[in-house]
Amino acid sequence: MSEFQYFEFVAIDRPLNATERRRLRAITSRATITSTRLVNTYEWGNFKADPHELVEKYFDAFLYYANWGTRRLILRVPSARLDLTLAKRYCATRTVRSRSSRSVASVTATGKHLVIDLWSEIESGGDWGDAEPGVLSALVPIRNELMTGDYGALYLAWQLRTQAGEIAAKSPTPPVPAVASRLTGSQQALVEFLRIGAA
Repeated sequence: MSEFQYFEFVAIDRPLNATERRRLRAITSRATITSTRLVNTYEWGNFKADPHELVEKYFDAFLYYANWGTRRLILRVPSARLDLTLAKRYCATRTVRSRSSRSVASVTATGKHLVIDLWSEIESGGDWGDAEPGVLSALVPIRNELMTGDYGALYLAWQLRTQAGEIAAKSPTPPVPAVASRLTGSQQALVEFLRIGAA
């Protein structure tokens, strides 16, 4: 197998209605689509939509990985439950008009939600065995943590940006969340999935 890509979207706060499922089916004829999930794998070709836009419109979480080393997690959080100003202390700002500029950890304000987009791109050969379907279920609890005041994942996002060279050495460190010294299971899964701290 020379190429493998895995796409998984999950709707948590509300199920997809029939019209939304038809719109998604028009994008991909091969995906498994239910009222709460869209899953697709590729050994050739590519997904014909922007995952960030689909999360903005339909879903609350998205996971992607490819065997050449790219990994991505997107979470949509109600803006009433997570303050944009706070999120911007840790994540780069990605506006609707500047989609071309990509940080490894960005936050977008869209409608009644914030969309947090996290990337890891480390060249690798055959990198699919340690990121199997089911990983998203271990990461989704981060969304609830953010909504209930545990900002450990945001601090990990800042560490991801530092690791990627986006943060200048002399830049001030944002506040360390009180709970960051002890990672939750989902935060540890995030560290492993995005290879935060990897050499």
